[in-house]
Amino acid sequence: MIAGAERPLALLTAESEQKLEALRRSLRRSSSFGFYVIYAAGAAQAEAIRRLRAWGGIGGIPEFLYFASGREAAPAIEEFLSKERRDAKVRRYAEEEKQATIETAFRRGHRARRKKREEERPAAPPSKRRAAG
Repeated sequence: MIAGAERPLALLTAESEQKLEALRRSLRRSSSFGFYVIYAAGAAQAEAIRRLRAWGGIGGIPEFLYFASGREAAPAIEEFLSKERRDAKVRRYAEEEKQATIETAFRRGHRARRKKREEERPAAPPSKRRAAG
């Protein structure tokens, strides 16, 4: 039995069941932001939404945001996407800063180790050629 499908609101076709299971696998494997549009009507729509609500946040599947359908959803979706773009820029900047900090620390550590080795190395004996010349 499919998790989240204990009491179905509608019986779906075998094809619809396969598509929902493929969507579930895709959601579990996804490691980045995704925007999925699911088209269903009536009882099938209610069943698909019920399953998504049951899956969200469980077993590696992210939590979902739900928007109304129709024109009234447009402002909320635009606001969400605008915020998501800002957040992505902040995450990208933070990642670049983190990488720069790691590289700087690595270079400092490398220089410090090289300097320590040079200080610990005994002075080279004078060359015999120079002494004979």
